[in-house]
Formats: sequence, C-alpha cells, structure tokens
Amino acid sequence: LADERKLDDAARCLQRALEVAEAGKPADRTLSPAQDAARTLAALCRQHGLVAQADALEAQADRLEAEALMLGKGLN
Repeated sequence: LADERKLDDAARCLQRALEVAEAGKPADRTLSPAQDAARTLAALCRQHGLVAQADALEAQADRLEAEALMLGKGLN
C-alpha cells in the first residue's frame, strides 16, 4: 500500500507539473522539464496498462519538445 500511495503521489506531482507547464508562456517551457515529466508519467501509465493515456502523454511530450526547439531557433 505504501508503494501504491507513493506511485499515486508521484503521478499527481507529474500531472501538476504538466498543467503548470501548459499554463505558462511557450518561452518559459523551453527551460521546463515538462517533456521529462510527460514521458515519466507515460511510462507509469504503460506499466499499469493505460496505453491510450500513455500515448497521449508521449504526444504531449513530443509537442512540448518541438515547441522548445522552435523557440530555441527563433522560429516561433
């Protein structure tokens, strides 16, 4: 039970990190670990059979990463 509670707490923290990143300005996201949070949460979802959620989080991570790259190159 303790491990499950820790996992739930970790998942909530990761989800909150993504919410904060999405609410921020795109320029702020270039310095954010939001992509890592999305990928970590996706891995947790996959471990628990939540494939659709994991796929959506991977797509979100890819989008955040692409935005950061575009901003870093001055394309946005």
